Amino acid sequence: YGKWYGRKLTMDIYTIANLLLPLCALCCDWHESTFALIICSYFTAGTISYMINLVVLKPEYAEPGSYLRSIICLFINYVQIVAYFGFVYLCMGAEAFDGINNKTFDSLHAFYYSFVVSGTLGFGDITPVSTTAIWVTIIQSFLTFLFIYLVLTNFLANINKATYYRDSQKE
Repeated sequence: YGKWYGRKLTMDIYTIANLLLPLCALCCDWHESTFALIICSYFTAGTISYMINLVVLKPEYAEPGSYLRSIICLFINYVQIVAYFGFVYLCMGAEAFDGINNKTFDSLHAFYYSFVVSGTLGFGDITPVSTTAIWVTIIQSFLTFLFIYLVLTNFLANINKATYYRDSQKE
């Protein structure tokens, strides 16, 4: 029991660190650092690989210990991806987008654009104009659909399973 708990705790710490790294990179204006971009890309690629494995190898994975823990981890991964892409957009600079100028394009605008792209297909107030920005936006939109698939399949697969709340209502 203790060994299993230690592994879960280690993975939770790793997941939180994965979230904090792109958030720190975005908020601390590390966009000038190539090293920060490489490190954030490496850890985000690991998260994306994990998500793709969840879809492709779903029958191979063991049932998660907790449904709520799985949903929370997916949410943390979602915020990590949004922060990472915001950092990438900030690294590209204002010239890669239309609707903003160099004076107003900061961490908040980059995170805003990333969040809007991941939540919808955009409002149109900021649009990518460089080829690289267009491709990065397309990739982020695709990953958002992957998240929607994972959350919906996880929710629908567990909707009829007994939970603490549902079991306590029967008593």
